[in-house]
Amino acid sequence: MKKSIQVLFFSLGILLATNFYTNAQVPVDTSEIIRISNMGDVTLLKQQILPIQIWSDMILIKAKVNGIEGYFVWDNGFAFSALDKNFAAKIKLSPLQQKTDIAGTDGNNAQISMQCELGRVDMGQVSISGSPFTIIDFEAMMGKHVKPVGIIGSTVIKKINWKFDFDKNTVTLSLKPFESNGIKLPFEIDAYNNSKILFGLNGYLDKAAIDFGYNGNEVAIPKDALPIFGAAKKSISIGHLSSSVSGLSDRDTSYIFRDFKYCIGDTNTVLPHKFEIMLSSNRNHVLIGNRFFRNYNCIINNTSGQIILTTRKSPINVIPEKKYGAILSVNDGKILVSSFSDNPNINRNADLKLMDEIESINGKSLKDFADPSQIRDYQISLLLKNMEMKLKRIDGKIFVFTPEPDIYK
Repeated sequence: MKKSIQVLFFSLGILLATNFYTNAQVPVDTSEIIRISNMGDVTLLKQQILPIQIWSDMILIKAKVNGIEGYFVWDNGFAFSALDKNFAAKIKLSPLQQKTDIAGTDGNNAQISMQCELGRVDMGQVSISGSPFTIIDFEAMMGKHVKPVGIIGSTVIKKINWKFDFDKNTVTLSLKPFESNGIKLPFEIDAYNNSKILFGLNGYLDKAAIDFGYNGNEVAIPKDALPIFGAAKKSISIGHLSSSVSGLSDRDTSYIFRDFKYCIGDTNTVLPHKFEIMLSSNRNHVLIGNRFFRNYNCIINNTSGQIILTTRKSPINVIPEKKYGAILSVNDGKILVSSFSDNPNINRNADLKLMDEIESINGKSLKDFADPSQIRDYQISLLLKNMEMKLKRIDGKIFVFTPEPDIYK
């Protein structure tokens, strides 16, 4: 399974590997993992329309688990569903008959071990009984007081077809595939609940993971692909670039490209919207997040392996082209400088270092934000208003940043 969150992005997902191990590192029968991945019986008598919310560039849906209600991240990049440990403490889940440790890879490309228990999911009048959940620490991953209490993952998502209307912030659920005009993209779901789509880049074809738990604005690919971009101009970022189930990512250098040729779904299809490519050591596969698809109203027909994209009436929320060059995140209850991009602000504020602790942003301290995701949203709102960002370091020194485009060279 996999997952990641942007510190400008999150990646919550968990990718199940093809090899699974017990704690003693003895290979487990993968047929048992596949059996667990397919557990859950759906009751859906007729199409159901439900409200959704966009929170920190992730889709939230209200659901009940064993009768206890909360908001959940809709995440087809998470192989199972998941509950925050504090929410799970309120719910009595049922153990699997055979205890199985499951190894996976999170959004930082880190190996993690999980165990599953079973519960009932209700979304409106849609019910899934005997659905597998793993328990994760949302506080460690996202910070305190975050809105979602869990993840509706691929074990649930793949059994249903979903029609997202991002203009109205609704989703329609159906057991039958939806039909519509629009751009039609074939995709597949493998035995381990990973959604994949053909993606070509500068003449090279690969399978990309579709991961709605990744809220980055770029298509993320492994750094090994750097040679295929030749002499194309790039922007460089250095630091801890994402957060996932395993916590803050290791320090890394990423490269962002704007000039490239691509195709998706087949060797001919190119979409109308523009996007960037980010190369990172934290990626071992191509990753396409929910913002890529939220440029459109989006049908995901899991039972027939087809995505249909139609034109939105209202645009997706804007990620500003201008940046401050310094990205902030929350770790261990502190606001930290987690990464720098190649931006004119960085030379003007050369005394500010990676992982420096920040006391306040434009006078606002951590306690002034309801949850850590609002720090990301606040930085974006300042950029959209073309306002300065003033950082007060814990030693009292002030650093001033103005909105500037990142440097590509």
